[in-house]
Amino acid sequence: VQKAEDIIIGDVIVGLNGTPVTGSSSFSDLVELTPADKDLELEVLRQGKRIKVILKVPPPSRKAIPPSRSEA
Repeated sequence: VQKAEDIIIGDVIVGLNGTPVTGSSSFSDLVELTPADKDLELEVLRQGKRIKVILKVPPPSRKAIPPSRSEA
């Protein structure tokens, strides 16, 4: 298992958290469905071999969101 900084140009993401990735929209959908505090396990195709890469996700920010102009 490698870390996110080990992803290189030419790697193709083929899985996320055990679910196949079939394209960029599929990948985006899977990321959105992943809880904010859960690390992402990517399955990457590199030079014909599948490898696992762990993407560590930082905890969500606790910063307050300023009100929109219409609410102020």
